Amino acid sequence: MKFNRTAKKKDQSFSTGAGAQVIPFRTTLRRKDEQVVFIPIVGTQKQMACAAYLASVADQSTEGRMISEQALIIAGSTEVPANAKLIPLTMTSFTSGIEYGGKVLRKGSLYGLEKWLGDTGAEVQQRVLVLVDEISGRGDRAFLVVDETRVIGVICIKHRSA
Repeated sequence: MKFNRTAKKKDQSFSTGAGAQVIPFRTTLRRKDEQVVFIPIVGTQKQMACAAYLASVADQSTEGRMISEQALIIAGSTEVPANAKLIPLTMTSFTSGIEYGGKVLRKGSLYGLEKWLGDTGAEVQQRVLVLVDEISGRGDRAFLVVDETRVIGVICIKHRSA
């Protein structure tokens, strides 16, 4: 068997362990024309940013890293509990999260979290649906932050127009 030694470097940087799903992500933390905005539904912006950070710790996508970075600026130092179970972002669930001490936090797309909440018998509040439609209608991206079974906030990754 002959190997092609001229393979592109970006293809070689991903691990392909047994059963691993290879998902290429951009390596930059932030695109210059985007900003992260936290919109709390329940509680304060600082509380929501803390929850968003914890729910994004296992999300290594560009958006996940942008959210984590901005959340730390707002929330200050936030430690991940030692006994925490991190739930990484997958392309089947469209969510990431953390579970610790009986607490469950999730961050993800409306589609992914509606599906996840539906399994628990909860629903996304109507005002959250309206807010997500408004954000998406502007061409921006919306992510929800869920604490247990209720949406506590919406994260908008806003594309700044030139």
